[in-house]
Amino acid sequence: MKKIETNIARIFIITFIYFVILLFANVVFGANTGQELKDGKYIIKSIINENYVFDIYNNLKTSGANLEIWRSNQGENQKFDIKYLGNGEYSILASHSNKSIDVEACAKKSGTNVIQWDSNNQDNQKWIIKAVGDGTYKIISKLNGLCLDIPYGDVKSGANVQVWADNGGKNQRFKFEMITDNKNEKKLEQETSSEQTVIKGTKTIDAGMYIIKSLIDNKSVLDIYNNSKNDGANLEIWENNSNNNQKFNMNYMNDGSYTISAVHSNKFIDVEGAAKKSGTNVIQWSYNGNDNQRWIVKKLADGKYNIISKDNGLYLTVESGNVCVKKENGSNSQKFNFEKTTANVSKTNTININTSKYPGYKEKIESLIKIHPTWRFELLYTGLNFEDVTSGECKVHSRNLISASYSGEWVCPVCGTKLYDNGLYCASEKTVAYYMDPRNFLDETNIFQFEKLNVYESSIHTIEGIKNKTKETFLEKYSDDINTACKNKNVNPYYIVARLIQEQGKKGTKIGTGMEDEDGKIYYNPFNIGATGNGYTQIYNNALSKAKSYGWDTMEKALEGGIDFCKTNWLENYQNTLYQNKFDIDTRNGTSLYTHQYMQNIMAAYSEAKTLKSMYSQINCLDGNLTFIIPVYENMSSTLAQLPKDSSESTSINVKVNAIGGLKLRTDANTDSNTIEVVPNGTIVLSVQRGINQNWNKVITNEGKIGFMSGEYLQVIDTVKNCNYKSKVKTNDGSGCKVRVGPSINLDRITTLADETAVTVIEKGTYNNIDGYDWCRIITDDGRQGYMPLKYLK
Repeated sequence: MKKIETNIARIFIITFIYFVILLFANVVFGANTGQELKDGKYIIKSIINENYVFDIYNNLKTSGANLEIWRSNQGENQKFDIKYLGNGEYSILASHSNKSIDVEACAKKSGTNVIQWDSNNQDNQKWIIKAVGDGTYKIISKLNGLCLDIPYGDVKSGANVQVWADNGGKNQRFKFEMITDNKNEKKLEQETSSEQTVIKGTKTIDAGMYIIKSLIDNKSVLDIYNNSKNDGANLEIWENNSNNNQKFNMNYMNDGSYTISAVHSNKFIDVEGAAKKSGTNVIQWSYNGNDNQRWIVKKLADGKYNIISKDNGLYLTVESGNVCVKKENGSNSQKFNFEKTTANVSKTNTININTSKYPGYKEKIESLIKIHPTWRFELLYTGLNFEDVTSGECKVHSRNLISASYSGEWVCPVCGTKLYDNGLYCASEKTVAYYMDPRNFLDETNIFQFEKLNVYESSIHTIEGIKNKTKETFLEKYSDDINTACKNKNVNPYYIVARLIQEQGKKGTKIGTGMEDEDGKIYYNPFNIGATGNGYTQIYNNALSKAKSYGWDTMEKALEGGIDFCKTNWLENYQNTLYQNKFDIDTRNGTSLYTHQYMQNIMAAYSEAKTLKSMYSQINCLDGNLTFIIPVYENMSSTLAQLPKDSSESTSINVKVNAIGGLKLRTDANTDSNTIEVVPNGTIVLSVQRGINQNWNKVITNEGKIGFMSGEYLQVIDTVKNCNYKSKVKTNDGSGCKVRVGPSINLDRITTLADETAVTVIEKGTYNNIDGYDWCRIITDDGRQGYMPLKYLK
């Protein structure tokens, strides 16, 4: 009996515990056991760096505004109302706009963008929030089963948010911080703001490079911990050793404040997390344009200085070797001296690159370093096959254009003299390859197409430099506007001037200097944003429409808006050099390769680089702290891509020998060269290049012998065809197949076709066992003809 009573008691206790757990689950998670989060308002943090949170771009309230990652600033556009819908599903609404987080266009593929949109109760606005078990969550679209994802885990202000297949990575896991009491939140904000002192700054020291000395002793200076170049590295005090991590660029911002950037890393002194409380730590961080990276330098009666955060009014303070911000206390821990200095230069500056895998880079870069030891070089390993890149660039024939003054090998053989845009030819793949091969441009002038542009360096970017280049141009009276906008946006102003002159010329076009709409109102579009189309009328109307949509009814608005456009869409989107403005070769920018390109002119980056170089030369700043980002491709030939020729063309045409007694096939394009063989009269051969040494042809015989014949004795005939059927490329390793101008691996490559590419075969059996292959003649879907091994076709 006693045992039964004991069992009953145990059952009662277990039942009681079960109901307590159930009650707890109801209170915390809601009544439905599928609910992971309680309804409410949340900040959604990346677990890679919890200082970064979900954010609606630029605080916009319009449908289509992007969901991105931004440093936490407690803004309403960083708060989200989460509501449980049942069945494990939630809606997520941006608090500031009351619009739903939405998978753009209901797409179901990985890489689809995420935006805010008017609520429509569709599956692309429904989310499954799934606990991982460590306090973090995955956020999964009901529409497509894909997870919210930060591409490559690249957490920084402005990083995009997309959907992607579950990869188990930290870039797909988030924390939810509930905002529990709005009244208390507002009260806290009021208390914090009441403690802050609004200080108006003035210009107290000249812009330049300084060692910043603390008054706590005569040896200590501001220092970035361990010479680190990483975001988040600590600002500290250390004994003066004159290293570059103890040197800082002071840049006056025309609003009474300065930015302070570490010379060794070019990152900015930053109040961590934009916090407002006394005792907050100070770090270095990539530029974000916010007030937590702006400082007021206040000169004291004794000639010393306070450094005060513009964001919170707290003073830079040395405390036990660390640096933080605190309320004013008048002590030496908050006083500093500024001593002008210059950067150190390494005498052993070398480039670490595998020269056998990536030929032609190291020697050229190191020769530049010897001449300009202050220059810094970063290698961008794209992971892309160079031939795939040039082929990809040429798939759309209007993507790369060249002046109609060029001919021969410069011009696309399919498009010929067809005019695009405002009277330009389509560039050939050989032209594209030449301008895309970085090794062709690693010299003192052309290197500037690789200069890192998302930085304003006050020691070399000066108003004098801008005025020198804008003198006697349509920009002359706008130099101050360009300088101010570039300072505020942390953009290289010389790049902006070079871009404007490239787009408008020195005198400016009607599009750049004032367009009149149907009501007689004037608009400006000096960056030619949206100025595309066939013929001037269409280009003009598109440019005008774009300027009106942005409200650019003054030149000042157009300049500021255009600079912001360049920064947002290019410089902060992994396209921060002239080269990458032209060529979209970085997979991290969220667009399909080769599609997000500022300009069509194949020579644009090449031309603008010369303007940039001239601006640095005019103010004697060529040896400033310049950084260059050099793309590196896979499987590049040790021979650099060759400059096209005006006088010749390289395409496949059939010709017949028209010479009594036969025609000599020679080793070179002249009559003094050796004879390979005499080809009988009436023989058909393949001409693969013409216009050599006036009227010579490079040809290949049916047996695979390559040489030169005088064009005077060659008669052009119709293309030889002996079949006509569709096929697809299929290689053993999936790497794709080269298409050549003729049936030999020793002849020029026309393009490279990926596996599964459809082609039309029009000739086979003529050129067998040449270089180990039987060759066939094919036509690509864009009309180019060439030769490839028959074995690589299905």
